[in-house]
Amino acid sequence: MHYKQYVTTFTLMLLFVFQATNLHAQQSQSDSSEVSTEILSLLKSQDLSDAYQLALQSQFNNEGDPRFDYAFGAAARANNQLNQAVFAFERVLQVQPNAIDARIALAMSYYDLGNLDAAEKELTTLQSFNLNNATLNNTIQTYLTAIQQKRAQLDNLLHASARLGFGHDSNPNNGVEDEFITIPSLGPVTLFDESLENDSAYADFQGQLNYVKPINQHSSWQVAGSILHAEYSDDLALNRTFVTTSLGYSTRLNDVDFSGSVFYRPLWLDGDSLLDYYGVIVTASKQVSGPFIAGIDLSISTEDYTELRGFDRDQLLANAWLEVSQSNGAHRFAIRFGQEQAADNNDFLDRDLLGLGYEWRRRLDQQWEYSVSIDYLDSEYQEVHPLFGVTRKDRFLSSDVELRYAVAESWALMSKLSYLQNDSDIDLYEYQRVKIWLGASYEF
Repeated sequence: MHYKQYVTTFTLMLLFVFQATNLHAQQSQSDSSEVSTEILSLLKSQDLSDAYQLALQSQFNNEGDPRFDYAFGAAARANNQLNQAVFAFERVLQVQPNAIDARIALAMSYYDLGNLDAAEKELTTLQSFNLNNATLNNTIQTYLTAIQQKRAQLDNLLHASARLGFGHDSNPNNGVEDEFITIPSLGPVTLFDESLENDSAYADFQGQLNYVKPINQHSSWQVAGSILHAEYSDDLALNRTFVTTSLGYSTRLNDVDFSGSVFYRPLWLDGDSLLDYYGVIVTASKQVSGPFIAGIDLSISTEDYTELRGFDRDQLLANAWLEVSQSNGAHRFAIRFGQEQAADNNDFLDRDLLGLGYEWRRRLDQQWEYSVSIDYLDSEYQEVHPLFGVTRKDRFLSSDVELRYAVAESWALMSKLSYLQNDSDIDLYEYQRVKIWLGASYEF
């Protein structure tokens, strides 16, 4: 009897432990389900940072639960923590190999990391499921096509394009309206015809050549060259030719994209050399959260004039920008700072620059895309102009609207409308300009 009492007591203890363990497991599953739901809800409401912070805080207690791992991976991916997202989605598939959402999210994460082979393997596996979902099948095919295009880019190291267009320019020489200006020391002065506002039709041609030498999936060397020539019908309008050559390197370190290049851009007017422009540009950018990418461009450059030696200048510019992806397009906001210092102690040409910019780009479908941009630049000169007796201050505004229509894989039709206006404390530097342009391009 004594033995039976021990057995009975031990059995009751086992039942109590089992029930307590089962109750704890149910409570843990309930907690995991609640936190997973909350994470996904935060992602849906675009509270991306809060969702990821909640996932990190809950990771220790809930990791291993497929529902939580999927939510964790989604939050990590939304915050560009791609390696963490990969680990989470892989844990889901270890337990639930047929989890479609987790597998396509894993494939997209592999793609964003540049692991094209792994991404293709997951997408091919999804195709073998024979999914009866047109949207999902289209997404899978879109990524498979993008993978092939990226591989083709790695194989096709040389890219070229040509563009031909015609247009009308209301003021190609940035001339002024008034024939006479007043100089304090000289009185009224008559300007040359080339300095007055004259409109003209024009045709232009642009050719570009770009060679990319990949080092790995995140690093490459680039050599580029281009030429742009604009020929004006009016004899008073100065024809111009721009040539650009550059050598650059790009890479990615700790989720930050870096690029740097040296460039040389000479300019000719009516066949005569006007200036040599050369320098260095360095760019760093990072996806900071979800659709947001922040970056900064720094450039140090020099303008050397062929004959107007007193106008030579050194330039330092910083351009900080934020890009927001949205609905097949992107907004970009920018703020610019800069300084220019003239040679030969011409302090009246030294100036500080402050500017703001905005651009909206959007692809409507496979054929149509457009962009709208507006830029403002405030230029404040440092010393009194010796000829006009005042300190010059300019306010420059420019805006562009571009439209592109893809006729075929390599052919496109384009149009562009531009407006420029420079207001100044000195009448000689005030002008307005409107350009209308139509053209076609070919890429090969």
